[in-house]
Amino acid sequence: MRVNFVSRGHGYGHAARDLRIMAAMRRVNPGIQIRLASAGSGADYYRSRGVEAVDLGFEDADDMSEEASWRVWRFLYERADADLVVSDEFLTVPGFCRRVLDVPNVLITDWFFAELGRPDADSVMDDALEVVVPDFPEAHPVTPATTAPVWFCGPLVDAFAPQRAEARKALGLDEDALVLTVAAGGRPDRIAALRIQLQALRAWSGHAAPTDQLLLLADPPPTRGRVPATPNVRWVGRSDRPELYYRAADVVLADALGFTGCELVANGVPVIASVTPDPGREVRVGFAERMDMLERTGLLTRTHADEDPSALWDNVREMRARADDPAPRDFWADPLDVATRILGHARTG
Repeated sequence: MRVNFVSRGHGYGHAARDLRIMAAMRRVNPGIQIRLASAGSGADYYRSRGVEAVDLGFEDADDMSEEASWRVWRFLYERADADLVVSDEFLTVPGFCRRVLDVPNVLITDWFFAELGRPDADSVMDDALEVVVPDFPEAHPVTPATTAPVWFCGPLVDAFAPQRAEARKALGLDEDALVLTVAAGGRPDRIAALRIQLQALRAWSGHAAPTDQLLLLADPPPTRGRVPATPNVRWVGRSDRPELYYRAADVVLADALGFTGCELVANGVPVIASVTPDPGREVRVGFAERMDMLERTGLLTRTHADEDPSALWDNVREMRARADDPAPRDFWADPLDVATRILGHARTG
């Protein structure tokens, strides 16, 4: 069986969940041939793990452009002998597969235009044999307007390999230090992401002890040659192995608009989810419902970048006591179930 898999970048989250799906596909069908393509941070993620993938050659910010669509289509056209095409959020793929290539296709997405008040635009998904949504159904209270079948399989999460002591040793962190990791999303230079980082820095400068550690998964701001003398603050940059920094932390401050909160809760890592949107960015219907579900586990609480830094510090100290109690396994999708269902749409014979 030949499968073409087009995986979005826009941070590492899409690539990480797609890699889990592809690993499960190989368990379901050991003889499968998966031809993978990605771009931007997705291509970076696969390279960092030694996974062969065609780099489509556009940046994350341009992945919804006409030029990006042409590059995706070219990749698929040159490999038109596929038995199945899987696309993670490249929304022009279903129509191209059905109307040009006549190849079965499955779309993976965790949002719909109907949730943004534009239901007519969901028709772009109509040519998919199925739309797979790796999210809670409760997080999508607005019925999608696509005519394609939609399956809410639940979030695809993975276990963090190292234990806290091992992660801290690997990162040179004291076992007893209070450690806060800040994960401000796949594009940490966004306005909202910068505000989240600034809130953490203010809380740290006002309350942290010299032995406490703040780990920011972002590049430091330009210093014009000066190196900030802040030994208890570490600018890690964008890491392709963020789980090491998550596991080392007592608490993670995360951008609530992504799925990092699901990963953390599944692994028993307390999370403070910042509900700070970018200016002018539409926040879809159902966002609060996902937060409600995660908050019920006791491992997640919410904040906003406008909140006083002292209140954030109090939250960090409170959430620190809740570690190592992961949410029930039935919260999450089974990758083997997802892979089996997707492969069931492949052309046979």
